[in-house]
Amino acid sequence: MSRQVCLELTDLVRQVRMAWRVVELRAAALADADGDLDDDLAVSLEMALLGILRTADRLDLLDRWFSFREEAVKKFVIEWAEANNLQVEF
Repeated sequence: MSRQVCLELTDLVRQVRMAWRVVELRAAALADADGDLDDDLAVSLEMALLGILRTADRLDLLDRWFSFREEAVKKFVIEWAEANNLQVEF
């Protein structure tokens, strides 16, 4: 992994942490008496998450994550099937 990608991943993690903290603070400040959050919080959350997704997509992390997850699930299923004397095909 290149130094630039590592720096961008670090930035992505920082964005996620900051976005979550903003959401926590806004939720506490904007919750009404019924516990419903107002539209400002929904917009803030949506904008934060879209920024994070754009960064992850630009770094090609989404495709890599889904590929990793798919392979991990396949490996788990194959190992479980073998341990239980079952055959599986993908």
